[in-house]
Amino acid sequence: MKKIIIADDVSENRAVLQAFFEGRGYETVLAESGERAIHELVAHPDTTALITDYRMPRMNGIEVVRLASSMDPKLFIVLASGDIRDFEEREAREAGAKEVLGKPYDLKRLKELFPPA
Repeated sequence: MKKIIIADDVSENRAVLQAFFEGRGYETVLAESGERAIHELVAHPDTTALITDYRMPRMNGIEVVRLASSMDPKLFIVLASGDIRDFEEREAREAGAKEVLGKPYDLKRLKELFPPA
């Protein structure tokens, strides 16, 4: 089973993504912060994807992407933000994000990026 880490400091966002991904056959690991996402990546080396919010306390999404990407260059990483102007898409991609999405999540786009597991 494919495993995805969902990092967002808003519990409702984590719950929506958890339901979406589990409904598509993915195992989900939830993280309420960037630090927790990195901890979970270490604890679950078989993780195939990470979706992280940009705006989180202490460690923002770009920092999460950069660190996660350095730990596992093959990891499929998606960076999301409620205000896409928060950061430059180029910066996110240079850090290792394969995709940059706005919020609320476009489920059609998520289905394209994440086929059923």
